[in-house]
Amino acid sequence: MNLHTEYSTSNQLCEKLLNNDLDLALMNNWDINPNLFEIQTILNEKLYMVISDQMLARYFPAEYPACKEHFSKGVDLSRFAALQIPFVLSYRGFNSREILDNYLRSRGLQLNCVLEMTQQDIHFMLAAKDYAACFCWAMYLPAIQQTNADPSSCHLNIFPVKGMSATNQLVLVRLKGKILPGYGSDLIRLIRQICTSFSA
Repeated sequence: MNLHTEYSTSNQLCEKLLNNDLDLALMNNWDINPNLFEIQTILNEKLYMVISDQMLARYFPAEYPACKEHFSKGVDLSRFAALQIPFVLSYRGFNSREILDNYLRSRGLQLNCVLEMTQQDIHFMLAAKDYAACFCWAMYLPAIQQTNADPSSCHLNIFPVKGMSATNQLVLVRLKGKILPGYGSDLIRLIRQICTSFSA
């Protein structure tokens, strides 16, 4: 038995499920047709801003390090937009970008996006090298904690965003009527178990 994984947008994953190119997909609940797919909610997660100690010290010199305590209660993105702090963001079409853009548009804000890319782990690596700030869903917090354990990387801070109420509903999706083998059910149980720890 082999486990083959792919990383794509929700629409592309649904297309692969319909074509039997995938058995199961973990994705955002974003316009998924319940007539075609069986949908199981796994996690409702918040979006967080990630920024290094060095970038905070550079852009908030009069407030650092006390600003870390203040920002832990929620960051006001208008301050980060006004200071032209660089951000690396996901491409448009990905759920995190859509939610962020809707939030910014509703407040008349525009962040200084210096790079767009899909790979979340590289977002965090760039943030740890003081290249830019970024955003992440709760499920990526363990990866950031692992980055923080590397003494060669700058410490990354994780802050909630003030006024952002939208969450990402993470769901497991499969074609309606599709029967998975026993190890498929075991995989689903394992995914549920792991994702439950991210909701704490």
